[in-house]
Amino acid sequence: MVKKLTLSIINDKYAELTFNNKTHLINHEKSASGNKYISENVLFWGKDNHAMLIISGKSSNALLISHQLTTSKKHCYTK
Repeated sequence: MVKKLTLSIINDKYAELTFNNKTHLINHEKSASGNKYISENVLFWGKDNHAMLIISGKSSNALLISHQLTTSKKHCYTK
C-alpha cells in the first residue's frame, strides 16, 4: 500500500502536512540538519530523501523511500 505525505510550506514559520487524509498545521523549528516542523501532536523532520514522521506518538519513519519536490514550497514523500 502506497502512503503519501505532502508538506506544503506556507511561509518561514508554518507548513501544512497532509498524511492519511488528515491535514495538520505545523510550526517550523530550528534544526541542526534538515527541516523540522512540530505541533502538539506532530513531529516531522526531513532532509534530502529522508523523512521521519511521528503523529500522536506513533512513528512513521518508513517514509524514506521517495521524495519529490513538486514546487519550491511543496514536498511529497511516498513509501
